[in-house]
Amino acid sequence: MTNIFVASDELNSTSTSDMFKGLIAKHRVPENKHFQLLAQIRLSKSFSSLEGRRLCVKSRLEAILAVLFVHDSSDVLNGFFQAQPEFCHEIVDLVSERSGGSG
Repeated sequence: MTNIFVASDELNSTSTSDMFKGLIAKHRVPENKHFQLLAQIRLSKSFSSLEGRRLCVKSRLEAILAVLFVHDSSDVLNGFFQAQPEFCHEIVDLVSERSGGSG
């Protein structure tokens, strides 16, 4: 796995699609990693504001609920949190900010 770093000014000044295409070409991202890269770009752009972070977390929670409605297996939920361990930390950070804790 390779980490790709993008400066915040570039992140805010470049469209999602242009950044996606540029990073794929520059870093030769394999096709099987394209969706993951696009998701990370979208999250990074959304997390530039607290409201954006909240909307992303809300969307992801709604997606989890939809999947659980269709698949009542705990394996699906376990797989989700194993694939995205940072999601729990994001929820805790947002709840801490709302309750006046250290964010």
